[in-house]
Amino acid sequence: MEEMDLDSLLGEQPIVPPSYSKEESEKPKSNYSSGNNYNNNGGYNKNKGNFKKGNGVNMYEVEFIKAKDIDTDAFNKEGRSFAVHAFKPTDEDKKKILIIAKKLIKDGFTYRHDGPADDEVSNLILEIEDATIESYLPYKKFNENIEKPIIVNYFELPYQYAATLYGQKYNDMKPGGRAVFASKVQALLGKECTNPVDFLICYNPTGDEMQPAYEKGKKIDYENLGSLGFYLKIAEKAGIGVYNIKNESSLKNLIELLK
Repeated sequence: MEEMDLDSLLGEQPIVPPSYSKEESEKPKSNYSSGNNYNNNGGYNKNKGNFKKGNGVNMYEVEFIKAKDIDTDAFNKEGRSFAVHAFKPTDEDKKKILIIAKKLIKDGFTYRHDGPADDEVSNLILEIEDATIESYLPYKKFNENIEKPIIVNYFELPYQYAATLYGQKYNDMKPGGRAVFASKVQALLGKECTNPVDFLICYNPTGDEMQPAYEKGKKIDYENLGSLGFYLKIAEKAGIGVYNIKNESSLKNLIELLK
């Protein structure tokens, strides 16, 4: 993949980021790390730290998940982290995401992901040298390339939050399906759902930065929204900043923030 630099993504007149102050972007960079590193020899290093089994209850064995709203008052921000979800990205947009991810990782951000083994964008980021990674999976076979991921099924809150965000049909799913959505919540909110990512970098062909609202007589374009819609729901309820690089203004805002 052809290399590009950060400056090449900027327009002539960068827009001042509306959601983040200059003071926030100039805070000392954190070396916070509780994930697994990926080495550039094509293999994952073991996770750092011990990942306890949540509340000890195996959520696969829970018949009915009681929905709960995301408790933002319980948030206790530690370190700096980001997540990425790209739906139908072009090769050019993959390059842009990779450049941004390299800059964030260099600046001490942890990359959180919940991606399956065939997630091309995640795999590109995981190959970045010296990247600190937190891997959140619904079950081990979801991505067997990852050693010692955080498996969601012993953590109750991600399931409860997912039940609210997904809606009434959440409990109709099989345990594996419920786990997939719970792991997306956990990836964005952290292991205990108290440490959200700083922002979500995303892409989809229609440039959505919020889950499209239902309108009478108008269908949501799921063909171009895909699974991004659920991530956008989490971000909205948790107050996580979203940058969809399909939108030129968002891309400029993000790059200006990183400089």
